[in-house]
Amino acid sequence: MLKKFSLPHFLVNQISQESYERWLQRKAQAHVKRDRQRGNRSASGEAYRQAIHNAVIESNSLDAYTGEPLDWKLISQYDNNESKKMGKDYKKKFALLPTVDHVDDGKGPANFRICSWRTNDAKNDLNFPEFITLCKNVLKYQKATVSKQTNRLKISPRSWYAWQMIPGYIGERNVPYSSPIFVERVVPKKTENGILTLDFVNVLYAEGVQDFTLDLKVLKHSSNYIIADLLYGPEGPDRAVIISHIEFAWIERFCPELWNQRPPSSIGGAATGSVSIYLREVFGLGRDKR
Repeated sequence: MLKKFSLPHFLVNQISQESYERWLQRKAQAHVKRDRQRGNRSASGEAYRQAIHNAVIESNSLDAYTGEPLDWKLISQYDNNESKKMGKDYKKKFALLPTVDHVDDGKGPANFRICSWRTNDAKNDLNFPEFITLCKNVLKYQKATVSKQTNRLKISPRSWYAWQMIPGYIGERNVPYSSPIFVERVVPKKTENGILTLDFVNVLYAEGVQDFTLDLKVLKHSSNYIIADLLYGPEGPDRAVIISHIEFAWIERFCPELWNQRPPSSIGGAATGSVSIYLREVFGLGRDKR
């Protein structure tokens, strides 16, 4: 004899008819109880079992909102004791557990969709239009955030940048120091947000070309420049720096001695069209390693 709630064909070899019926019975009972508490006196177990069964068939074993395949082997496997021991890591294992989601507010005729536990958690008490609006807002904001981040200046090893430090090494207060720098290594600190460790060569240092390793706390990160605090420690000087793309106009404006003594025209060739090649030829940094 045919079962009234026969196991859908796509669940054969995943769960048994008995397991499916038990799951259907429990879910219907839980939703009837909740909806009656909400004032729906017409809610009945028979109607809810049929509505949930119809939703399962309609799902074709896919999350109704995300289209992800659901894992029906997870039903009736959740262990509260293990959950208490492992916390959120245990719950993550059940992300694709099939759950029953109310399409409406539960005060009218039974109307359900089948989705993963993870999706149901995210949707919570939102109705379908509200949930879609939330998802669109998340996507819109994340796209804008990713676009903003990808357009930021990237500091890469074995590359030249402009370095403008305030205050510099001379003057009583805020005379800036400017120099091209050759970055050898940049490492974001995982434990501290916005802090970088920078290994670089300061080519115009008063005592001669010199290697530095400094920690920087990024204050502003734009497409063409970074403004950062230099972290010397509690006993060190209070300095900030602007790191930016370097170009010939910057060198001419902020490093006039270098520009006047070694203009690009004095080197010739490709150095007149590439600031990186120009600086490489002047200071011998940035040549390909053999």
